[in-house]
Amino acid sequence: MYKVKRSSLEKIGNIKLELPVDQDNISPYSIIYTGFPKKDVGVFDHENKKVYLFDSNTGKHTFTVNLPSESKTYNTFNFSYANGYIWLYNKDTRIWTGHKIN
Repeated sequence: MYKVKRSSLEKIGNIKLELPVDQDNISPYSIIYTGFPKKDVGVFDHENKKVYLFDSNTGKHTFTVNLPSESKTYNTFNFSYANGYIWLYNKDTRIWTGHKIN
């Protein structure tokens, strides 16, 4: 993960996320920012239907959100975050479903 200075977009560092699974399970085009202390960034494991949250200062995995087993997931896109909810988009039904982070 690259860290940048918001005002200038100048790169100010790299943080290696300590993934708890193989990188092939992680959706390559989406990373979320939650704003929660010590679990402020996250990535989506589309294979195991989990979202892994990390401390953006250390890259350490600090929390896992287990999504319902019936969730429809895709290996790219169709995943987002807003206002305390992880959102998954079902292409078949064309519906977003929210899952609250506890």
